[in-house]
Amino acid sequence: MKPLDPPPLELTIAEAAEYLGVSPKTIRAYLADGSLIARDASPLGRTRRLLRIPLAAVIELRGAYASQAVEKKPAHVSKRRAPAWEPKILKVRRPTS
Repeated sequence: MKPLDPPPLELTIAEAAEYLGVSPKTIRAYLADGSLIARDASPLGRTRRLLRIPLAAVIELRGAYASQAVEKKPAHVSKRRAPAWEPKILKVRRPTS
């Protein structure tokens, strides 16, 4: 029986996205806003960057989001105007004496 390989110490953007359950685009947004850190692992002379994200940073980000209470946003309330054929509710003002 083959022994199990240890988990990688660094993840690609796709692997980090799968681990966190988000899209790779979201991982790139986390990198841009500083929520995640990465190193450029591309060889010299290569124009396309190969980013590697430390597993510890991904686990830390996952723990930070899991520990925060997630507030549900209220359902969307339509702000449409009532069509002309619908009755409008008018406030009746009574004269004050």
